[in-house]
Amino acid sequence: MDEHGYYFTNLLNEGTNVGEFNTQSVEQISQSSPISPQIESTTKKFRGGNFSIEEDLVLISGWLNISMDAVHGNEQKSKRYWQRVWEYFNKYKPESDCNRNQVSLMNRWSTIQLATNKFCGCFDQIERLNQSGLTEKDKVRDAKKVYKELHKSSFPFEHCWNELRYNLKWMEDSQSKKQKTKSGATPSSSNPSTPESVNIEDDSGGLERPMGRKAAKERARKSKSKLSEDNNSSSTYFIKLFEEMKEEKKKMAEKKVTFMEKMVVVEQEKLVVEQEKVAIEQEKVQLEQIKEEQKIMLIDTSVMPPIQAEYFKRLQMEIVAKKM
Repeated sequence: MDEHGYYFTNLLNEGTNVGEFNTQSVEQISQSSPISPQIESTTKKFRGGNFSIEEDLVLISGWLNISMDAVHGNEQKSKRYWQRVWEYFNKYKPESDCNRNQVSLMNRWSTIQLATNKFCGCFDQIERLNQSGLTEKDKVRDAKKVYKELHKSSFPFEHCWNELRYNLKWMEDSQSKKQKTKSGATPSSSNPSTPESVNIEDDSGGLERPMGRKAAKERARKSKSKLSEDNNSSSTYFIKLFEEMKEEKKKMAEKKVTFMEKMVVVEQEKLVVEQEKVAIEQEKVQLEQIKEEQKIMLIDTSVMPPIQAEYFKRLQMEIVAKKM
């Protein structure tokens, strides 16, 4: 592979973001690469505004559709692949004043993919905790907290993650990169900006010398040191998170006990009220009974027929016996 092809491979493998892709690099690529006249004209314009959510979604759709093209997917060169993505993007993009060139789309996709892969790692960590009672919304919220703690910035591509997370091509691409990482592959062996099916080759002249051995070793050492710091930061964050959860559970338990105590007091008060109601009802019954007994005792049996008189005399005798 010539030097220009090697430059492009390094550029994509290193996950170049918008900030790292300076104006001089864009001018070099536009001068030395035989890009179509339409695309060449767009590189000479001023830099467009920030990408909108709609533009991000069209770019993701282009990446997925062009990558999964059964006819050309496995035989595309990098230049042709991104030209097709650019054509797809311009065909379906929303109406706007910004014109995006190939380099702009490559930068944006690299930025989206790098941040989204990091967020996927944070989300996996939350899912592995297997906390009971957490909804999907709660897990996304906690993953955002982990991302912000580790990378010192908020995750800006949730709309992209929602579009990619269940897509088979994205899942296969992410799984492949995990396997390469576990097998000890160097950073240059993975390609974060171009699908696995694309052959990264170019026939134009060289743009930049490849990284030397010492520089590569130094970069690997810094990368390992940064990973260790991230792991320590992650551990500290999770310890803090667990402590907060324990404290929250303790407070909830105390609130529950207080609530139960209040409920017991309320139930006891209800029981006293019910007992008072029963006592009142019993008093009413007794009063009614006394009234009836008084009426019976005041009846004059001398004017009644013998049988009726005998009946009321017996009632009067029972009332007298009960009172004695």
